[in-house]
Order: sequence, then structure tokens, then C-alpha cells
Amino acid sequence: MLRTVARRMPVEVEVLMSVDLIVVLVLLAVTIALFAIGRPRMDAVALLVIVALPLISVLTVPETLAGFADPNVVLIAALFVIGEGLSRTGVTFRLGDWLSASCCASSSGSCSPPSPSCT
Repeated sequence: MLRTVARRMPVEVEVLMSVDLIVVLVLLAVTIALFAIGRPRMDAVALLVIVALPLISVLTVPETLAGFADPNVVLIAALFVIGEGLSRTGVTFRLGDWLSASCCASSSGSCSPPSPSCT
């Protein structure tokens, strides 16, 4: 035998943001803005956020450091290191020059819009 239980729906729903939520949202907005500007460097901004969260008592230190156990965090950190290494050795510039030259030399028209250096 099936029984249905009537659920009471609240007549008035209030949405209140806690102080912690507001602080985290402001910190997130500042972080995104600093990432977009590019000054200071992204790794410095990320470290500042990691330090700021326990200092403002949003997270505890063990909760903050527990994020480093996630393989995705390690992957992103490794991508930063590899990208910086490739940039400092000039590999990215050479690859960009090669892609630009091969795109301009192709007759298939896959390079759109054509760059001014191809004309």
C-alpha cells in the first residue's frame, strides 16, 4: 500500500546570505579580476587566496590544505610549471611562429581571418 505524505511549503521564503558567503564571493570576484588583469602573477594570486581563507576564518588550515590532495589541483599546478618552462625556453614562441607560417602558407583557407603578416 502506497502512502503519500503531504509536504508543507513555506509561505514566505527568505534568502539570506551569511557573512562567510559574502566574504567568499567578494574574494572570488577579486581573484577573477586579478586573474583577468594579469598583475600580480596567477600563482601569487592563488597563494594569496589560500592564505586569506584561513586568516578570515572561512576555512580551517586543514580544510585549506586538504585541497592539495585532489589530483586536479596537482594537474593544474603542473600545467602552470610546464607552461612557464616552455615560455622561458622559447618553445611557445617558436611553435607560434611555426603555426603562423604554416597557416599563411596553406592554400586551404583554414586560417581565418588572415593575419596581416600573410599578405
